[in-house]
Amino acid sequence: MSRPLVVVVADPSRPAYERTIRETLAEPGWEVRVASGFDDQELAAWAEDADVLVTRRRPIPERFLERAGRLACVQHIGGVPRPEVVSWAAARAVPVEITPSLGNIAVAEQAVALLLALTRRVVDAHQATVLGSYRDRGLEPKPTSEVSHGFQWLALDGLRTLYGATVGVVGLGDIGRTFAARVGAFGARLLYHQRNRLDPATEAELGVSYRGLDELIAEVDVLSLHLPHTPASARLINAARLATMKPGAILINVSRGGLVDEAALVAALQSGRLGGAGLDVFSLEPVPHDHPLLRLDNVCLSPHIGAAPARGLGESMAAVKARILRLLAARTAGTVGAAP
Repeated sequence: MSRPLVVVVADPSRPAYERTIRETLAEPGWEVRVASGFDDQELAAWAEDADVLVTRRRPIPERFLERAGRLACVQHIGGVPRPEVVSWAAARAVPVEITPSLGNIAVAEQAVALLLALTRRVVDAHQATVLGSYRDRGLEPKPTSEVSHGFQWLALDGLRTLYGATVGVVGLGDIGRTFAARVGAFGARLLYHQRNRLDPATEAELGVSYRGLDELIAEVDVLSLHLPHTPASARLINAARLATMKPGAILINVSRGGLVDEAALVAALQSGRLGGAGLDVFSLEPVPHDHPLLRLDNVCLSPHIGAAPARGLGESMAAVKARILRLLAARTAGTVGAAP
């Protein structure tokens, strides 16, 4: 009797996402094991049975790799697999296949959307247009032509372009790289900071230049945060660092609210030291209805929708499943998942 094909999903997920994973990977003869947390012992205990390893962000413990003698492939969701997995797989000729994370792409696009909304004053322009604010300037609608039109009829100031701007990315993981690629396409100059500097070839490939954190913060026109909230990164952007930013600079945060000292941010925005902030995340969620951020006109705020729609993970997992099925079909019957 054949044993089941054991698919180990290394990264734990919230209950709704775990249901999506299990439903998407459901297949007769497959056993799906999803990590319940970051306990390396749990993962290591599954190693000897694992036929397929699905990874995202989590470091894979050496104990798992040492025992994973049956592993037929690694399916990575995101841009860059963990280096320990790449090295292990290369030494054993185990294929590593990459499926883009639609959730990560969505978060990066949200960061770009917030940035464009601020630089082009999209929300202000929409509201003023809808309200007919031209009347406050004593204007009347007139027919337009190619050469006769009401250019800038509301005389909005503070409009900028990303072309030529210096954009700093703190955290150049999957989301940070995706954001950088999109902003770079606008013609922005890209700087980055993270704990481990990339090698020169990768920096050249991504079109980024490294800076120390404080040096980067002081140099950029736009600062975008793409790193996890840990004890080390809590309130990383505080009053002291905000004070070193260029006058009029913009802060974008689509990662976690705890990375920013919100009271210090409010003060910097109120004083005009900071030109704007685009935030999808907050220290308290939902944002309290009386939060001072909600009373500022140089912010663009969204209700933590960056990774939406949630189906993004389902679509990524569906692509993973299709890859596994293709691999199985290409192998001799019984090679993967058959009884030893």
